[in-house]
Amino acid sequence: MANKYIYIRLLLIFAIALFLRFYRLGEIPIGLYSDEAAIGYNAYSIIKTGRDEFGIYFPSIFKSFNDFKPPVAIYLVAASEFFFGFTDWAVRFPSAILGSLGVFSIYALARQLGLSKTLSILTAGLMAINPWNILFSRSVMEVGIANVLLITAIACFLAGLKKPIFLLLSTLLMILSIYTYHASLLFIPLLLFVLVLCYLKKLLECKKWLILSGLIGLFLLFPLYKNLSSGELLVRAKGISVFSNLPSINPYDKETGYLLTDDNKWWARFIHNRRLVSINLIIDGYLKHFAPQFLFYDHGNAMFKVGGFGMFYFWELFTIPFGILILARKKPRATALMTTWLILAPLSSSFSFLTPGIVRSMYMSTPLIFFSSCGIQGLWIWLKHRGKSWLRISRWFLLFIILLISLSFIHFYFSHYPKETKYNWDGKYWEMARYLEGAAAKYHKIVLIPEAGGDFNEPYIFLLYYLKFPPRVYLEQGGTRICRYGHNGRFNFDIYEFRTIGCIENEQDYNPLDELPRGSLIVAGPNMMSNFDRGMVYKIVDNVGKTLIGFYDSNNLTLLNNDGINLK
Repeated sequence: MANKYIYIRLLLIFAIALFLRFYRLGEIPIGLYSDEAAIGYNAYSIIKTGRDEFGIYFPSIFKSFNDFKPPVAIYLVAASEFFFGFTDWAVRFPSAILGSLGVFSIYALARQLGLSKTLSILTAGLMAINPWNILFSRSVMEVGIANVLLITAIACFLAGLKKPIFLLLSTLLMILSIYTYHASLLFIPLLLFVLVLCYLKKLLECKKWLILSGLIGLFLLFPLYKNLSSGELLVRAKGISVFSNLPSINPYDKETGYLLTDDNKWWARFIHNRRLVSINLIIDGYLKHFAPQFLFYDHGNAMFKVGGFGMFYFWELFTIPFGILILARKKPRATALMTTWLILAPLSSSFSFLTPGIVRSMYMSTPLIFFSSCGIQGLWIWLKHRGKSWLRISRWFLLFIILLISLSFIHFYFSHYPKETKYNWDGKYWEMARYLEGAAAKYHKIVLIPEAGGDFNEPYIFLLYYLKFPPRVYLEQGGTRICRYGHNGRFNFDIYEFRTIGCIENEQDYNPLDELPRGSLIVAGPNMMSNFDRGMVYKIVDNVGKTLIGFYDSNNLTLLNNDGINLK
């Protein structure tokens, strides 16, 4: 009978998770961001042609914007679009359903770690309402999918210590997680190494299953090895690496100044050099992920900023450390695993100059949820057994605070968040596509000028997605030929032409502005609009009146470039 009530509670939590992840899923967030649009259109292309936007047949890795996306999320979205149609809702469905099912996964993991049914239920409940998990389940965030797969994989690993066949399932899920998100390639092997060390004695009791799982894992990872050896997987990593020679890493310049001050002496090179600066930046970036401000208030990512909330609720600032103490006393092995998990999780993000990063560090959410649930239960029991009545009553006040703040987040997310973050989520591109669809009949050519590293990146993918341009026709016309991290020239499909002004590497003018054709509509982002003196026929502005995209009729255009050429 007790088990029956446990399952009822778990199903209720699942229902809450479903609601928080599916309510107005196609509308909130407003508009897809660039990676979502790329995933959605490549999935659509796979359904229609069996090829991606570059014409590659059922790829094991998708070139996309030259960031080489892992395949799992795209194929899941392809399956969703096949059944539900080519819509924003269908694109986000795999993330939402797996994010909802994650409550069962974390419950199973909690039970395998020896936590009580009540505490395991509480852990599942916290995951259902956790801001980090909600936000990443309502968009195609590959790390959100990978996180659920990993939680399930670890639960299966622990179950495999008793029933070895689960080790095979654990291996398959870990491989899937690695093929879902790039950062898993660093994090999962490290976590697996720790797991093997912790449970080596039990694993040796089932050597045959262990060897079989290892061989299957190596076989399934072979395509990944090919991609690594070709350098494809490293393109994105190099682009965001703290070791890259990027202008945004100012300390490099500072160290050069120190070196000159010390007359470039041999000993100064051991103190003032790029390697030491990089190490300091990595350590600094790593520690930032544990700052209360990052976790509970301002994580720095405008796309996911909901009111004054962070990735965890304010009250968890107290329940998490309390939970660590309680879990360490009662379940030392579970504490060791969760602590290791927490320590390893930010590593991938720390090697990036974009720190602290809520995407690459999302794996932190699982151990923190565990600690928070232990803290809540511990506080509840402690208050319950206090002699003074006001202390016993205060536990209901604690529950009231938890519910109030959680409901406040939900209110902010569904009521205020869509308006405040519309243009952070590239809602401008949805408006752009809608306008161009109506204006297409007036012009024989529409020229879009992407901004290398600016606010008008990859407009082509949004047109393909929102116009539902037939993939077969797109490939027949040449498909994608240029993209981020590889701009060199121009390309076009139908009446749309995309041309860069300059090149990322050396800023040479491959496509001079004075070649813009007459009788065309010119579409430019904010960083390029200074080249146009007049001729604007339409503009898209954000909620504070800033112009995000300008539309110019070339027949009425006054063009000002560095050479002083005036077309009017």
